Amino acid sequence: MEKNTLDKVITPCASTTPMPSGWAQGVSRARARALKPGTVINNYQIISRIGRGGMGVVYLARQMNLERNVAFKVLDDHLAIDEQFIKKFFKEARSAASLNHPNIVHVHDAGTWESHLHYFVMEYIEGETLADRIIHGGPIDFKETIDIALLIGAGLKHAWTVQKITHGDIKPENIIITKLKEVKIADLGLAKSVYDKQADRQEIIITPLYAPPEIVSGAALVANPRTDMYSLGATLFHMLVGAPPFDSVDPELVIEKHIKEAPPLAHTLKPDLPVKLSLFVNKLLSKKIEDRPASWHEVTMTLEEIRRHPYEIAGHSANHRQDAPPFPPPKRTWWGLVYLRTLLDWMLSFLLKAALVVLVAVAMLYCGSWLAKKDLN
Repeated sequence: MEKNTLDKVITPCASTTPMPSGWAQGVSRARARALKPGTVINNYQIISRIGRGGMGVVYLARQMNLERNVAFKVLDDHLAIDEQFIKKFFKEARSAASLNHPNIVHVHDAGTWESHLHYFVMEYIEGETLADRIIHGGPIDFKETIDIALLIGAGLKHAWTVQKITHGDIKPENIIITKLKEVKIADLGLAKSVYDKQADRQEIIITPLYAPPEIVSGAALVANPRTDMYSLGATLFHMLVGAPPFDSVDPELVIEKHIKEAPPLAHTLKPDLPVKLSLFVNKLLSKKIEDRPASWHEVTMTLEEIRRHPYEIAGHSANHRQDAPPFPPPKRTWWGLVYLRTLLDWMLSFLLKAALVVLVAVAMLYCGSWLAKKDLN
């Protein structure tokens, strides 16, 4: 297909992803391509636009040979022209496609069309994202939040164990809740392609509201499980409270807070939340990567323990002050006094009984004497 024909089915549209002004000018000027319904790309027919993410526009499409609906994502132009990125991106897509887990959106395919357009194809999931859920329903109950977090952790643990894949952009928009209440992680491993140890800060595409400080500061551009843990912590905070830990319309201000400012404790904003859960979320949000949990196994084990005993700390109810014992200390027993009191009680009982006997005897003698005198008269 000639380029002028390509232009007839693809029209440019401005990127809607907010980015800090200090980042790459190429990113701020990025233009995504909008595909018209009915356009056929290789084996896929575009049906409608679903939305967009940090790397491009997502469409509902029909995979014609298998007669199934899929999610068809087209990379933004500024990424598509970077040959090194494209090579790395397809490598990550192949790794992600090898994953098979109930909590991961499966990657079906990735390819290039007429050398002008790069895409990848994912399982199409009918449901709503966590972002939509929070927008329409507000904060999520802490028990349900833990249940969702456990499933996210299970998916991320599987990806790391099997393929050493991390996500790179965990956020409510990338977590889908299906109509059957299943939890699915979207874009697994694909966002991470945007930064690696050779990347510079200008190439980072990550959502500032959930961004790990070591990534946005440039201190560490290699994603690992603990970077995802930070983003998961920010996501859990958003689920529990109804807002991210650092919220602002200014991305640069949000990034500065991620780097320098301690996040608030969730239970100080919602007092009904378990303190244990609030503290664990802040552990995930630790500024130093080494202060976060060591593995996804530790994350899931801790969440399961909190799920079982949400209001208990060190075996006691969390309602008790932590600087005071939960129960009064036992009183010291002086056994000599116990024996003395027992003896006195026995003696008093004996004397009362003896006095009663004497009183009865005196009464009988008096009655006998009175009757004797009456008979003599």
